[in-house]
Amino acid sequence: MNNEQLTINNYISAKVGVIINFLGKYSPVSPVSPVSII
Repeated sequence: MNNEQLTINNYISAKVGVIINFLGKYSPVSPVSPVSII
């Protein structure tokens, strides 16, 4: 695996983490759903 692909994967993983964190904090309706994504 080349460095460019690793960088892209890290970027996507970081974005997904931020989105899940955001959903977990600001979604009082379903705090469990972000966990089920993982």
